[in-house]
Amino acid sequence: MRTTITFLLLSALFFPLLTHAQWIGGSTTGTTYRTGKVGLGLSSPSELLDINGSTVVRQKLYVTRGNGTDDAVELDFGYPYSGVGWPEQHERALIIKSKGWMDNDGAGGGGFQFITRDWSRSSRVRVERNALTIRRNGRVGIGTTDPKATLAVNGDIRAKEIRVMTNIQLADYVFDEDYSLRPLAEVASYVQEHKHLPGVPSAAEVKENGMDVAEFQNKLLEKVEELTLYIIEQNKELESIKKENSLLKQQFDSMQADKQ
Repeated sequence: MRTTITFLLLSALFFPLLTHAQWIGGSTTGTTYRTGKVGLGLSSPSELLDINGSTVVRQKLYVTRGNGTDDAVELDFGYPYSGVGWPEQHERALIIKSKGWMDNDGAGGGGFQFITRDWSRSSRVRVERNALTIRRNGRVGIGTTDPKATLAVNGDIRAKEIRVMTNIQLADYVFDEDYSLRPLAEVASYVQEHKHLPGVPSAAEVKENGMDVAEFQNKLLEKVEELTLYIIEQNKELESIKKENSLLKQQFDSMQADKQ
């Protein structure tokens, strides 16, 4: 009996609060309003939870759609702008989308997309650009949503220094005694037929498949070192010719002296 009375008293006390459509405070600062939506620090919330001010999360913040859906979860950063002919939208923003499956390539399909949003002032049309994609398989794409490597960039890269760590053996093997150096006549014949150096990919191959920077640089080093060997060999031949010419000159001078 006592429990029943207690329940009725609590129900009578809290029922008006549970059914009241709006909470009103004396000031918008630090006051919560509720009209189906909750506002902190403002009187007219536009979303289910609208906060006008800084927010601190001490532990974890979960943003989720729920199980069984492929819809993206979005975090939208920007500022609302409205004016004559402009919709009440974010003029500039950064959008972070999280999707379980962006495509059907297995475990690498999900991930995050970082999208920049802007408005074209001339056409008044919203423009969205994919800036960065992080896939579940750890691959990162800049300017592409389908990175085929650990880091894929669809665009220009500017850097003051790039260091490539590779296991490729440098082309110093060219200077080994047992290295087989092509005769220049054979190289000339190959270039005449194929229009590129032996061992170097053609322009068509690079256009279709791209190039491995480290491997290509090493191949260029190989050709430079081969060219050095050709120059050394030609210099030996030149020195030999010079000695022969010097000997012939001495013989000629001796013959001229005998005639006198």
